Amino acid sequence: MIYIYLANPFKNKAVFNNVPIDPYAVKTEDFSYEGGQNTVTFGFSDVIKFQDGIGEFNLVNPGYSNQSMQMKIQITDSEMKEKTGSTGRTSAEQAEFDANPNYDPKNARIEVCTSGLVPPGYKLPKLKLGKLPNGEKIPPGAYRAIVYLSFFDYQTNERAVINSQLPVLMVVDI
Repeated sequence: MIYIYLANPFKNKAVFNNVPIDPYAVKTEDFSYEGGQNTVTFGFSDVIKFQDGIGEFNLVNPGYSNQSMQMKIQITDSEMKEKTGSTGRTSAEQAEFDANPNYDPKNARIEVCTSGLVPPGYKLPKLKLGKLPNGEKIPPGAYRAIVYLSFFDYQTNERAVINSQLPVLMVVDI
């Protein structure tokens, strides 16, 4: 008798470069994904308050998810200009943007925060606010921001095709 075993051509077994687990990530439950489906589940508050550069975020990635995630907070150039008078870029960087005929301040964004990886069964209760591209701190105030979530296969770290963009209010206090 001859047995033929076929590998699943749709499941990539390569291991990709890893995004390190966020230092603020806390394990909340055991990983419990049993396979057979793709699962992306998450939850967090729609208001993120930063005090002394640390924000309360409470991103939860349940143990039954089969995706790890990374979070970025972005603010549009138009929002930054409206609230602070500047995009937060250096003059030279902003001049390059302004010279581009396709530049639209309503769509262009700056990243003000990037987390490490949050694996299934972990939560991210807090995160550290980054600096603006010009190196300055983000001035106190309330900003309309966008949480951008990227997902990664929990076994291979391959970046998933799915991403999410969700609006939040980001409040920065001194």
